[in-house]
Amino acid sequence: MDVPEDLSAEAQAALVERLKQLPGVQAVTSSSDIPGRNFLSGFGELSGPKGPVSLRVGNQVGPGFFEFYGVPLLAGRLSADHRAEQDKALVLERSAVAALGFASPQDAIGRSLRGGQFHEGKDREIVAVVEDIRLESTREPHQPTVFEPMAGPLRSLSLKTSDPAATRAALVPLLQQWADDDSVEVMSVAQQQARQYEQDRRLGGLIAVAAGVALLMACIGIYA
Repeated sequence: MDVPEDLSAEAQAALVERLKQLPGVQAVTSSSDIPGRNFLSGFGELSGPKGPVSLRVGNQVGPGFFEFYGVPLLAGRLSADHRAEQDKALVLERSAVAALGFASPQDAIGRSLRGGQFHEGKDREIVAVVEDIRLESTREPHQPTVFEPMAGPLRSLSLKTSDPAATRAALVPLLQQWADDDSVEVMSVAQQQARQYEQDRRLGGLIAVAAGVALLMACIGIYA
């Protein structure tokens, strides 16, 4: 679920608390974008034991993000609310650890990195390492990624519910209190995946039609 960009941090925090109280909701987390939709991020150079390395940066994640998506913590730790880490700490994927030249996930903990267009050139401490998570679609190669833990709610909210129908029924009137219907987009994981690969399915259909036409023409040629 994407919330309006003009919604204040205070209003968004209040919205998150209301979402947690909806029927069936088991967990709520936030991030700058959702996995599989190609995060709103960029690439920047960060220096490790191997020297400057280009990594995906600018991926902000709220409290509970990794647990929500089932991403294992390999080394280090994060505070429950991310307040201790905001603006001064980083979380690396396993592949980013290897790309930077650290010997192991544990070896990276406590080290400092400098650079990255989103980091204003300031040193930031590596406080945790997680398993790789695919932020790209399945047709794109994985890019080693650096995450920024943030305390406040971010633009994309993710809800986990045991009763999708009840949650959605209560969600619609709640959102109408906070924003116009057109400014909030709510989709299930299945709907998001369907949108992500809609173009692929259309292309596959065109290829199948073209193959059928070619086969028909070949048959006509045989019996002509």
